Amino acid sequence: MSPLLFAVYVDDIAKLQNNRIGTYNILYADDVLLLAAARSVTALQKLLWACEQEFESIDMAINVKKSSCLRIGARLDKLCSSIHTLNGREFAWVNEVRYLGVHIVCSHQFKYSVDQAKRSFYHLSVIQRNFW
Repeated sequence: MSPLLFAVYVDDIAKLQNNRIGTYNILYADDVLLLAAARSVTALQKLLWACEQEFESIDMAINVKKSSCLRIGARLDKLCSSIHTLNGREFAWVNEVRYLGVHIVCSHQFKYSVDQAKRSFYHLSVIQRNFW
C-alpha cells in the first residue's frame, strides 16, 4: 500500500513537467529524476523549485545529500551555475549517477553503464555456485 500512497501524494509532481520548454520528470516509487533538455540550467532550477514547493506542501523534503546533478551533451565540460534548493543548499555536479540500478554517465550523448550490475550478478552467481 505504501508505494500506492506515495504515488497519490506525488501525483502533482508529475504534472510539473513542461514538454514545450523541455523539462521532464520520471517518478518511480520514492525516486524522482528531473530532466531539462534546455541549454541552460535555469529550466532545471525552476523545475526543482516547483517540485520542492510541492514536496513542502505534503510535508516532505528533498534529501540534498542523496541528490546530484549530471550534464549530458555538447556543453558538458563548460562551467555552469550551481543548482540549489529554495533555502540555498547546493547540489553536487557528478560524472555518474545511479538511478534504479543503472549508472548514467556524463557524456556528449546519453550513455549508461551496466558494469556494476554485471559485477554484482557475477558475485551473486559465484556465491550461489559455492552454496550448491
